[in-house]
Amino acid sequence: MIRHGERLILVDTGFSPQEAERRGRTMLIHPVEALRQLGISASSITDVVITHLHYDHAGNLADFPEALFHLQDREMAYGTGRCMCHDRLRRPFAVDAVVDAVRLTFSGRVCFHDGNGEIMEGLTIHLVGGHSRGLQVVRLDDGNDVVVIASDALHFQRFL
Repeated sequence: MIRHGERLILVDTGFSPQEAERRGRTMLIHPVEALRQLGISASSITDVVITHLHYDHAGNLADFPEALFHLQDREMAYGTGRCMCHDRLRRPFAVDAVVDAVRLTFSGRVCFHDGNGEIMEGLTIHLVGGHSRGLQVVRLDDGNDVVVIASDALHFQRFL
């Protein structure tokens, strides 16, 4: 989570208990509960960056009732398009999470990005693709330090 003035920006939303059960995963703590334990209510999140629509990154979208969601055009097209006709390609997606993203789109709460973009000064998103067609990473530059939240693009890391 990134705090900037009045804005609280969350990167990804984890997976739902239902999806954990469906996939035989153990959920140690629900992401909303983890935030609550940090003193942050889900309704106080102003922005959510969805790095990609795989089940373990884009569940629980409806639990953030005030948030604007940032998503790549390519990721929505990928997660709702012809590639989902192939079992191997759709396996990492959860239909409920993708449908929630579509619902949020229809309610005007998705900000689509076409490649690199700026969410606010010092906070940018960068399309890297590969792992999923619209995979994006988040870059925070506070003027002193730069932090990259690489999501599932971590294997592209470069040590300086």
